[in-house]
Amino acid sequence: MAHSVWKGSLSFGLLTIPIRLFTAARSERMNLHQIHQECKTRLRQPLYCPTCERNVERSEVIKGYEHDDSQYVLIEDEELKKNNAAVRAHHGNCSLRERRADRSDLF
Repeated sequence: MAHSVWKGSLSFGLLTIPIRLFTAARSERMNLHQIHQECKTRLRQPLYCPTCERNVERSEVIKGYEHDDSQYVLIEDEELKKNNAAVRAHHGNCSLRERRADRSDLF
């Protein structure tokens, strides 16, 4: 269940109305998988490609988001860096309380 960001009350003489404030948007964490660049297969640990049946180097690893069974949206490092820079720029204009309430930067 969602927790409130702020609790307070409005008073009009003898009438008191309790108020709770919730965030408007819910954040979801996006889990990225490690994908073998050559055959586009998800890697197992320790960086083993079951399709090629061999261990792969870190230079052969890319990131991807699974949207269907064994179907991946590949994400380039430049896209991740651009997204992280945008999140940092957004959070640079927020107070600490707003940063804690806004969890949209999580993947």
